[in-house]
Amino acid sequence: MTTTILLVDLSAVFWRGWHATAEEAEGSAAQRITLSMIRQRAQGYDHVAICIDSPKSWRRDLEPTYKANREAKPKGALDQLKRCQGILQADGYPILGADGYEADDVIATSVAWLVDAVEGEYNIGIYSGDKDLLACLQPGVERISMATGEVVTADDVYRKLGVEPSEIPDWLALMGDASDNIRGVHRVGSKVAAKLVAEHGSVQGVIDAVTANPDQFTPALQANLLDARAWLPMSLRLSTLNADAPINCAAILQPRTMQPLCGGGMSLDEMTDDERHQYEHDKPSVVSAEPSQPERGSDPGEAREVAIAEPEPVDPKRVERAMALRAPDWDSRLEPTSLVQLYKLAENAHNSRLFSAFGNADALFVVALAGHDLGLRPIKAMLSMHVIKNRAVLPAQLLMALCLKNPACEYFMLVESSSESATYETKRRENPRENTLTWTLDDAKRAGLLGKDNWRHHPADMLRNRAMAALARAVYPDSCHNVYVEGEL
Repeated sequence: MTTTILLVDLSAVFWRGWHATAEEAEGSAAQRITLSMIRQRAQGYDHVAICIDSPKSWRRDLEPTYKANREAKPKGALDQLKRCQGILQADGYPILGADGYEADDVIATSVAWLVDAVEGEYNIGIYSGDKDLLACLQPGVERISMATGEVVTADDVYRKLGVEPSEIPDWLALMGDASDNIRGVHRVGSKVAAKLVAEHGSVQGVIDAVTANPDQFTPALQANLLDARAWLPMSLRLSTLNADAPINCAAILQPRTMQPLCGGGMSLDEMTDDERHQYEHDKPSVVSAEPSQPERGSDPGEAREVAIAEPEPVDPKRVERAMALRAPDWDSRLEPTSLVQLYKLAENAHNSRLFSAFGNADALFVVALAGHDLGLRPIKAMLSMHVIKNRAVLPAQLLMALCLKNPACEYFMLVESSSESATYETKRRENPRENTLTWTLDDAKRAGLLGKDNWRHHPADMLRNRAMAALARAVYPDSCHNVYVEGEL
């Protein structure tokens, strides 16, 4: 039987989600995407480990210019990344990291350990887009693309790049990496680097060749190689994974145990008298399973007679009426009737992992309260609302539904929709005439929206949302005050 293991590069997954949702940079979209991607990818694997970066790096200690070209990470992003790590740990996945080591080093160390430790056949998947991790590939070890899900094997590396996985560090060093601020050979790209490695074996082989016989290279390449001799050894060290990170690799193969994301709720000491009374009222009664004690003075061995009441005859019509009345009554019993119950519901929802984008139970609690003000049941509010730029926002369709529930609304309807424009019309009963509003691509352009992904891929949907929200806000301020929809922030 094949043991399947997934090693996740948490930073690679998170920052991909972060950059893909730049317009929601202050919200929780990156967290939501990260958790969703990892949880979906983890399905079907026997073991999953989350590999993380250390704030410090031995590479930066070795070469201060390493990644010095990168801007400081936004605090909001780092907060989301930290929450992702905590939630994944509560999901039961081991978090592997070591001071001074990057996630790629942690993955390389894990692969080296697993190849020796796993008995029998194994399949190790590396979930990352980093090219340097291609050096880890071998039979039974593959890299999985975050963008497409494409699986890359050791054979694929040679077929696509012209180098073996073991030659990836030399190949990378010759090209350099602008994103990590690693210097390569000027004007040497993937194909030329692969040709140099194939002909000379390594970076050192290239240096030796151009030093001993520079005329074997074209004049331009010769000059660039001679210049690069000074920094190529350092570039090679920076491009080489360290497979000796001090981590507990054995944790990867331990059974997974999930933990609640939160728990406890309010203590009795924190409750008001009314809330404590409600709590005691809601607690189920406990029927003791212990045998009854004999009365004082009686013989313990003496059998006691127990009177059993005869069951009353069942009236079918009475049962039918009771069942007919129970449905709405049961429905109302599902709703929390106090803040204590509502917070407990928020905790349970958070522990379900279905609402992890909100970060914690407190956020779900507030969302449920906000939904109550809008006439939404708690779970409906949690399912419908999203957090964008630290605000809970609604889908545009739900905002329209709130308007339709307004007694003053006679109708609210879509008149015209295309990829160029959208028009909605509504009639408020006390108004003498209807109101119509159109949103066009020119409006979106003036608002600076056309460059965003949703506007590029789904212009008709986005135009409808903006027209609907703008009309609702203009005509029904009593329903829409301080309520925002997706795309407005």
